[in-house]
Amino acid sequence: MGSFTRIIAAFSAILALAACSPVAGNIREQADAGIDFESLQQDIRGRIGEPVVLGGYILETENLEGITRILVLQTPLGFRDRPGDKDLSRGRFMAVYDGFLDPEVYQKDREVTITGTVSGLETVRVEKYPYPLVRIDVAKIHLWRELAEYPVYPYPPYRLHYRFGGYGWPYW
Repeated sequence: MGSFTRIIAAFSAILALAACSPVAGNIREQADAGIDFESLQQDIRGRIGEPVVLGGYILETENLEGITRILVLQTPLGFRDRPGDKDLSRGRFMAVYDGFLDPEVYQKDREVTITGTVSGLETVRVEKYPYPLVRIDVAKIHLWRELAEYPVYPYPPYRLHYRFGGYGWPYW
């Protein structure tokens, strides 16, 4: 195998890994059967047992005996199934994980993508309002890393020659 072929193979593998979603392909295909969050909210009882992939921002994490309940503000999923803009939310859902999840790690405003099955309806209080939620039994939970913010370079490219001793691009 030539060095060029090895480079192409390595580059292809890196691209394939970079484009991967945290959701397994077979689960993604099953969950893409036309279920969107609004129709799921309207027909929760008719969708029990169906696989779903939902995401959003953690509002609250509560550990009970043997389970962890995560209240999530739903948002549409974007590239690589990462949660999108909070302004596009269609409501909230309750993710129930079998086991312990540390509330300091799964804290408020962290982004999550959850794969699981619809298990019913649960009502919680949002302030004094009884709020019916879709309840999801978690098969897999992906906690997204926080995005790093990079400083904006304050000088446009045409000012580089002033910044670097008078010579540089452009040369006028």
